[in-house]
Amino acid sequence: MKSLVINNVKEELKQQAKNIRKAKLIFKDGQRTGNWELFKTFIITDLGLKYSWCPETVLDSLSFHFRHKHIAYCLILGRTMEEIENKNNPDNLPSQRSIDDYYKRIMTDLQEERDNA
Repeated sequence: MKSLVINNVKEELKQQAKNIRKAKLIFKDGQRTGNWELFKTFIITDLGLKYSWCPETVLDSLSFHFRHKHIAYCLILGRTMEEIENKNNPDNLPSQRSIDDYYKRIMTDLQEERDNA
């Protein structure tokens, strides 16, 4: 049986992926129409983020955090970096610092869960 922490991280990743897909659709609509109000509303109300004047920055940030949290999650499950990022462009390597931060947070939560069990 997987721990509650691992299941929570998995659900968070699923929700983040849904948010990214929705943000991309709204972003493309904003590019087509030139009206960014819907995108701004989505970012502020649905995601609870501060709006950036640059919509690309918001999308990049969402994708960046998802990628690194997903890598940390997979490493905890026992996968290797080669299995997770097998088609990696040398110019687009993940940030090891961000992976380590997410990894430490998840491992700390797992340790707390084990201590309280």
